[in-house]
Amino acid sequence: MPYKISGSTSESMRIIVIKESDWSVESNTIENDLYEITGLDADKKTIVGIRADGESSGYGNIAAVRHYTNEDCTDISDWTDNDQGTGVSSQTTFDGRSCFKFDVGATPGGVARRYKDIGGLGDQVTVELTVNHDAIGVSTNGDSFHIAINHADVKLNVLFATDGLFVYDGATWNEVGTNLVQEDTWQTWIFDCDFSTPASAICDIYLNGELKASDVDCSQTGSFQDGLIMIDQNSATTANLITYLDYINIA
Repeated sequence: MPYKISGSTSESMRIIVIKESDWSVESNTIENDLYEITGLDADKKTIVGIRADGESSGYGNIAAVRHYTNEDCTDISDWTDNDQGTGVSSQTTFDGRSCFKFDVGATPGGVARRYKDIGGLGDQVTVELTVNHDAIGVSTNGDSFHIAINHADVKLNVLFATDGLFVYDGATWNEVGTNLVQEDTWQTWIFDCDFSTPASAICDIYLNGELKASDVDCSQTGSFQDGLIMIDQNSATTANLITYLDYINIA
């Protein structure tokens, strides 16, 4: 059930989430300040807040927001470690931000990799992430930072390298724009994907809030583990390649 609601309260309150389609209670929690309630379904909600003195207030016809994962990179332990060679993936603080660090190590051939199954994805998926590449290498040398987002029938497969951002269409890695990827700076990417027809899957790509390309072919079809997310820094030629991931949201 990949939906959530968010809100805020100035004092400790019991927040009850009621599904309006059958008036069943989906969530009943004590919240204070900013809160986020996940694991909901897509139906409209009535939200009731009850204070300690018994006073209550409520609102109806509230739409939950689609949400698969919101990783703030403060804890890497629930991501499976799949490092290879001298590669090390870890949690750290960099530039004042909690991050996942992907470091291939001092020997070429290292891979720093983590993956996680977030459950089945819908046909409309938005991926947002912020990264800082200390050094990522050139894709033609087999060096790159890489993310893969699996739908059951199609995969979003993206490479970040000093020679550009590349999206795989099932046969070819195609560059988006020209040399959009930069090192030693924070970049926020959004991939707004339409997987409804896998053989013609497309995505719109934004960099730091600016649309860079529309209807980019991301139609790598096949039979995949639905909801598997893989993130890695690869090194075929160059040592000491490092990328910091500040967060990744999938909705």
